[in-house]
Amino acid sequence: MVADTVEIVTVSPDEDEARKISLRSVHGVFLIKLLDKATDPEARALGPHGTSFKLTFRRSAKPIDVLATVKQWVRFPRCKVSVIIDDQPVENVGFKSPKEALEAYIENSTTQIFDKDKVKIVEKSINGVSLAFALQHSSHFRDWSFLPAPENTRRNRRLQLENSPVATCVEGIAVEFDTPGYVGGTILSIANIVGHDAPRTNVARSLVEATTEKENAIRHVYRMLFESVAEESIRLRNEEGFSLTWSVEQIPFLLGPIAASARIPIQYRIAHQDAFSAVPMFVVETEEGRSAKSLADLKALDEFWSVDSQLMRSVENFVREARSEVTAKALLVTSQGTSAAIPNGALLANSHRADLVQAAFQSDFEPVEIVGNLSDRRLDMKWQVARDRWIYQDAIVGELYDSGLHDILRYFQEHERDRKQNVMSAKSIVKSINLDEYAAVRADYKLYLLPGTPLAHLIENPAATSIIDKLFEQFVYMNSLPYISRGFSAPDFNAGEAVERYYRTLASQPIVRYLPNIEPLRNSITQMAGRLRIFDPLSWSQRDDIINRFA
Repeated sequence: MVADTVEIVTVSPDEDEARKISLRSVHGVFLIKLLDKATDPEARALGPHGTSFKLTFRRSAKPIDVLATVKQWVRFPRCKVSVIIDDQPVENVGFKSPKEALEAYIENSTTQIFDKDKVKIVEKSINGVSLAFALQHSSHFRDWSFLPAPENTRRNRRLQLENSPVATCVEGIAVEFDTPGYVGGTILSIANIVGHDAPRTNVARSLVEATTEKENAIRHVYRMLFESVAEESIRLRNEEGFSLTWSVEQIPFLLGPIAASARIPIQYRIAHQDAFSAVPMFVVETEEGRSAKSLADLKALDEFWSVDSQLMRSVENFVREARSEVTAKALLVTSQGTSAAIPNGALLANSHRADLVQAAFQSDFEPVEIVGNLSDRRLDMKWQVARDRWIYQDAIVGELYDSGLHDILRYFQEHERDRKQNVMSAKSIVKSINLDEYAAVRADYKLYLLPGTPLAHLIENPAATSIIDKLFEQFVYMNSLPYISRGFSAPDFNAGEAVERYYRTLASQPIVRYLPNIEPLRNSITQMAGRLRIFDPLSWSQRDDIINRFA
């Protein structure tokens, strides 16, 4: 405590007598005395309603800036709050709304990070939750994006209270000093939660209790933030004249400061994901034309296709820049004379445009059919909601880490860093068409090991009995293909020798204990000697009809 004693006198019209509380110990010991409202001087000074606090500070206590402290905590009072210090002028404290608070901060800010003339404050409200956030305009992209929280608020992911307006308030009083819904400062934003459904705070009002009421309030915060991004995409199309494709493809970049990532901790992940899933960040093309779809909309489609080739990427670049709304199929009819080769059904047109887009739909969907169009140098993939059709190397690595094999994996990855690929192995239920000469395909920085190959069968049916040994067996076998395929084009390539060289790279003391038998892998790779190529539609060479090897 900074004070040796604390005396609180409070008068309420609902009580016959006033109360005086005296705290004279840091151990929670206190005295309560009833005062006569009509005769006691302290009670009469407060009138019919009010509270006074008297603190006797310790000599060792650090000086406190009373005005700054009150401003820090009292943000949106429902009554007039004034601070009078000795003979100094009266200072009114607080704002009428979160928007007014941020506007005052921007107006009084001396930072050079943003141009005040290109900043605007937006306020939204849902069920007692009012949220204000700052947006900055880009003259180049002609869009409004979230203004980051002040740089000094992001040190150690905690806010420097005296320098930032960022906070979550309950009934007008600041309680938490992070960007609402997040941990630390991400964007310049402030929220105020009022009403019967407002969350409760702890006794010291230093923390909002983790209750259903708090989760619901933060759920509204996420919804308002994500909806603002969707609204900006619509504005880009309607007011700036951009195509639907262009407008939708800006969403992942506008979402950057509020989307989930390793550097942006989220308070409520499920609520955050629910709001994220409603953002229309996917461009879907059907016979009726193009439309913006959310992750929830994609799930309602049941299935869709992605098509990747140099030609399709060029077509997409044209479509996004076009003033009129055109489709990829219409352009292919003009350029190639037909669009019959494009798969029937919904086409996810922007599957490759941004990492956030790829991560979003690939976390919930997986390929069920892979078609190689060799003459068009094109890869088509049909996607459906994930149903355990693939074995994921990343998931195996996570389970091995959870099993305590940190040192072994670290050693393995340090020595295989230049060859490490994100490998996925298909189970037998997945279909592969026109790719009998290939072991795998590469798409979106991932290596998909095709079904029906001896290696995929080996990975799907590990011989080990213990869970850890099975996982490590799958991990070693999956990582073999990128290594072995590197030398496939050499005239003297020998599959058995390639497997032995691969195993020699793993012959360290920590790894040997878990290495599976070499013979099953050697047999599988030997059987595949004629189809160890990897189909990559983006690494085609016009000088040679051989697909470039996985680098």
